[in-house]
Amino acid sequence: MTNTLVVCYSRTGVTRRVADAVVQATGAALEIITEARSRSGFLNYMRSGKEALFKRAAPIEPTRHDPADFDLVLLGCPVWAGHIPSPMLTYIDANKGHMHRVAFFATQMSSSADKMFRQMAAQTGRDPIATLVLLQRDVEADACGDAITQFVAELGFT
Repeated sequence: MTNTLVVCYSRTGVTRRVADAVVQATGAALEIITEARSRSGFLNYMRSGKEALFKRAAPIEPTRHDPADFDLVLLGCPVWAGHIPSPMLTYIDANKGHMHRVAFFATQMSSSADKMFRQMAAQTGRDPIATLVLLQRDVEADACGDAITQFVAELGFT
């Protein structure tokens, strides 16, 4: 078993549910990316998509864990307009070069996370050892247990 950190950004709580399941299955430490400014409501939803589309960073609260202290860092977030959410982008940029190995997981409404994962690999400077993409509706229906179990196994946890 490796020393693992799960870093999660979740605007609505859907991705947080996945992060919690991964932490439970692996015993990893959990880092939740938080912002001082709310993203609730339609206008903030639109602002979020625009920030992601134009690759704008967003201010986040200080984090508790140094990813350099972990053998493996799992980055989890929703897909925003096919891009990395601005709070996750801020986290990645602040910790560039401090992550030894990475894996990615994402929740999405319908669009593919592949483009976002390529962006995350470029931003971190690391290719992921595993990836997981889940549909929001499946997470909300608690229909992701097998996929999460397979992802955890790909990471080397049994």
